[in-house]
Amino acid sequence: MRVRTVNHLRQTGRIIAITIILSLWGCSPNEEENKEAKNYRFTGQLSNATAAVSALWRAGATTTCNVDNIMAVNPATAYPDRNLAELDDQGNFAINVTGGKPWILVFVDSSQVGQNMVCAMVKSDALDSLAPADTSGKTDLQTVTINSDGSATSSVTYADLIDSLGLSASTATVLGALDDVSLRYVNPDMDGDGIIDLKQDNHSFGLDFHIRFNMALNSTNAHIGDIVDNYLGGSGVADASYAGTGVTASYTSTGSYVSYPAAFSNVETGTFTYSPTVTGRDSLTIEGGTIITKDVASSAITANSFGDYKGFGPNTNSSSELPQGTLTYSFDSKNLIFTHVQTPALADLTNPLNRIAPFVRFVTASGKVVRIDYKWMQKTSTAWQLVDLATLQLLVNDSGGYISLRPNLDNATSSFGFTIPRNQVEGSIDWTGSNANLNGISAAELEALTASQLCHFGLSYDDTLGMRYFSGFDNAPGTCQ
Repeated sequence: MRVRTVNHLRQTGRIIAITIILSLWGCSPNEEENKEAKNYRFTGQLSNATAAVSALWRAGATTTCNVDNIMAVNPATAYPDRNLAELDDQGNFAINVTGGKPWILVFVDSSQVGQNMVCAMVKSDALDSLAPADTSGKTDLQTVTINSDGSATSSVTYADLIDSLGLSASTATVLGALDDVSLRYVNPDMDGDGIIDLKQDNHSFGLDFHIRFNMALNSTNAHIGDIVDNYLGGSGVADASYAGTGVTASYTSTGSYVSYPAAFSNVETGTFTYSPTVTGRDSLTIEGGTIITKDVASSAITANSFGDYKGFGPNTNSSSELPQGTLTYSFDSKNLIFTHVQTPALADLTNPLNRIAPFVRFVTASGKVVRIDYKWMQKTSTAWQLVDLATLQLLVNDSGGYISLRPNLDNATSSFGFTIPRNQVEGSIDWTGSNANLNGISAAELEALTASQLCHFGLSYDDTLGMRYFSGFDNAPGTCQ
């Protein structure tokens, strides 16, 4: 089981709920867990395998890139799924991936060290990633050319490309607006030892962003009682649109956590440095008010270890921008460097357009909880509305969403959770032990619970771009004291 601690946060109902989610949901990542069937193939021919690249991240390297590999990266939360393939003498490439997920394609010069191995990333219009809708098939990029700015462009038009991927124009637009965050995994040699990480054991490194929102109703914190026998906002919003209901998601904080195998280092603390490439991010404010200044190493971090992985990072507060640019995590005489890190601006976090969130209600009969109803919703400029299935399955991780709870009061020994599937945009989950992940509570005890006994409710999901989103709710008034 994946076990993560969030020991820097106050133990309120919302925060305890986050801790339960992190302890119950998912398994410790490793190489084997990402050996899914890779039945989709990207092919093409690089027209200039020897190319002049003057991109800023290649500081200290010659301007000439000698491409010998292509790397495909899916930025899954906690552990990116990466594949590597060599180019032939004519610049032809073919690389297999798992369909139904976004992939970044990176051209690599393995003779270089660290971030200088990155020659170019495939880009088409606003898309930084390519996301085949089907689990099997092929997209031929035909002739690909590396440009001096480090982008790589295909001779295939944008319209033909998204058609080959099976994406609608609207879904591709949503993906293009969000997928630049996935670029943080383009560095093939994050520890800078001159060897591609994929070719070494215990070199599966991750950079997670845990983005936390509090749900509110008419500017007041939402609580569990608001979603008993009603969706948030009342019975009048049981249809597809939540326009004008006063339902909002209030941004609270983000944790930017590195993760690495304990076999790589057993140290779980260190320093954090960031070097932004955009204006307006010269400093960060973490919870508690400490300031982190760009290009200055800071020890104002929080440990975030789980399973066989160690990790740490800063927790920026609701008034701070997120770190961006190049992020360096230093520990145990090692440095892990993440380049091309693009994160949402604070303005986007406080007005999360196009973001997806699960909405739920606890349905009761004869005083007992009997099922959970759910809807996957997407934020527009005027409303929360049902997301279309194609977008849901493209942007929400295979694991779906997760509901976590504790029975009664502050019961630290008992907790339980339910998975929210992503195979349909709305549905129901029966309140039975067979559907739940039980910890210190029996199926019979679960099925006897009333709504007033539900405490420390947590709601979250991982997206396919490697972000984890939390929706916070307070305990119902007069309960869980």
